[in-house]
Amino acid sequence: MENKGDCGGEPDEGETSQERLGLLLSQTQNCSAFPKASSAADVQIACAALASVSPDFGTDDMDARELVVGPGLIRVKGLRRDGRTGGGTRNNITGFSFAARRNMLRTLGVLDLSSVVGIPVVVTLTYPADWREWCPTGRDAKAQLLSFRRRWARRWGVFAGVWKLEFQPRRSQPKERQLAPHFHILAVVPALDPSQPIAQATSMVDVRAWVSHTWWEVVGSQCDDHFQAGTRVDDADGNTPGRVVAYFAGYTAGRSKEEQHIAPFNWPGLGRFWGVVGIGRIEVSVKMNDREFFAVRRLLNELMARRSGRRRRSLRRYDDGLWLTLDNAPELCSRIADWLDPPPRISPRPLP
Repeated sequence: MENKGDCGGEPDEGETSQERLGLLLSQTQNCSAFPKASSAADVQIACAALASVSPDFGTDDMDARELVVGPGLIRVKGLRRDGRTGGGTRNNITGFSFAARRNMLRTLGVLDLSSVVGIPVVVTLTYPADWREWCPTGRDAKAQLLSFRRRWARRWGVFAGVWKLEFQPRRSQPKERQLAPHFHILAVVPALDPSQPIAQATSMVDVRAWVSHTWWEVVGSQCDDHFQAGTRVDDADGNTPGRVVAYFAGYTAGRSKEEQHIAPFNWPGLGRFWGVVGIGRIEVSVKMNDREFFAVRRLLNELMARRSGRRRRSLRRYDDGLWLTLDNAPELCSRIADWLDPPPRISPRPLP
């Protein structure tokens, strides 16, 4: 029988039985999972304010530069001088590259979390100690994740969420089993709705019990320790949408998670490290002329430096873009519109 510590997902020491019960699920139907998330209307209003800054806004080099705004993202884009925007043949995925991390963060910043209804939870799915027997390739692990998602949809009526693959260091195991795959999932449990024909969850106890049993069945390990400690379900903070980005980026771990992005040796079929299911996206683009492009880019660079406590990024190329993730991008977009009005000539006034 495997060691429980190798299965992962067990409650923290000192956690009381009352804490493990979790809060009761909301009795209110159609409750927003992220009540403070910006909506499509918020983004449209902020972009309209920006586009009305001056009569000539966006008339110079209209096809060259633009400002892209989402609920949690502001991005200035400038095309290369030859008009190319990238592309080409993609190689097989061998690790969580800087480009993959960047694309994940930018995607999370434009998710329409305001339309997600229910109770947000973070689900962790792990494997037993002899995990290579149950998921010998990355394709097997992704197939098991897909099976879990489909069972979730059948049980709770819908699956909407974000998933991410990481590798858990298990230094007490043999070398070939030291980096065990596991999944983190931000999912939404539907609020209690008596009109639905399917059985409803009345507390987090129901959700945790179902997740534990379902993942154990999907993996098929028949390991008692894996059944007891192979999963974890925690309440997610729906009041701070920015924490969704921070959690999946690893910023809230308290230590670097880079070692959890290293794939095991001889584990083919790795595939993608992350994905979004059942959540729409909001992106609104506003064309920019030279004056607005360089002014807004300089401002975002300064805000990034203040937030990180580091020096400002060196923007060497004429058309270098820049992007920033935050809790409420439309609010900052509206403030930028006020800051640019009247239009800047040499240097805009400081943003309050």
